[in-house]
Amino acid sequence: MNRVLPLVLVLGACVTELPSPSQPCADWEEPGLYTLHIDQDDTKKRKAWIWVPKSTGPRPQVVILHGAGSNHTRISEVTRFIRLAEDEGFVAIFPDGLGPLIRGWNAGDCCVNSREEKKDIDDVAYLEALAAEVSRRTCGADTLGVGFSAGAMMTHRWACEGTTLDALMPASGPLMVPECKGEPIAIRHYHGADDPTVPPQGGLGKNESALYTSVDQTMEIWRARNNCTDEEPTVEVDGDVTCTRWSCEVATEMCIVDNWAHMYPGGSNRKSDQHDATAEGWNWFKDVRDITSPSDG
Repeated sequence: MNRVLPLVLVLGACVTELPSPSQPCADWEEPGLYTLHIDQDDTKKRKAWIWVPKSTGPRPQVVILHGAGSNHTRISEVTRFIRLAEDEGFVAIFPDGLGPLIRGWNAGDCCVNSREEKKDIDDVAYLEALAAEVSRRTCGADTLGVGFSAGAMMTHRWACEGTTLDALMPASGPLMVPECKGEPIAIRHYHGADDPTVPPQGGLGKNESALYTSVDQTMEIWRARNNCTDEEPTVEVDGDVTCTRWSCEVATEMCIVDNWAHMYPGGSNRKSDQHDATAEGWNWFKDVRDITSPSDG
């Protein structure tokens, strides 16, 4: 299989539309990159990039959301989720936020598309429709939402207001909507201890573009949703990463990366091989959802 993956994403204009096979759970005949167009509100057609591995369904799927001003190509390069999807047999989905000048998400009171002129954009509805259609065409199973920065904030909002996600793994972006109710959903939140753009303690970041919720407040809201007990959490330190795990109906975790700024903690921008949020987050997801991948055999 072609492993020159970033180039494939850059050439997205040459990629064919994701097919609707008569037997979506069978072996995928042509593994690789596809696009998928989703109509939203009869006013716009939105495009996402889908990596389908050589595997047999049902196939787990991971939806990866880029930060403000970024795009599907950059987040795929940083997180390296395509290579992992190829090895582990899951579908990787890379949607783009809307512009016009800066691609972003309507993630709450924080982000480019949360401005007054963009508040009518329903990104939750779009992501719900996208994940459902990919699942229909590829024999989808469990769904993990991953996001960085504004994409992480959007992942929080999607989990709070949608019904599709089975777990979420946001990085460097807190919850920015006022409430989060519903059935418990497993969460692992990553944040850099020295993030100047979206400070873990909350408040204004260096760009002074929003008043951010703190990581502690974000996890307090998630602990309430996930019916956590009053027991003291367990704390595990692994090098520069400190993960706090509460006793809840589903996995509820916060991982703080020491000496780490506003960067995705894994993939191409990590400082060493000590920690890789992409690989470790996927293993966490497999554990919480009891998923067996081809590499496990």
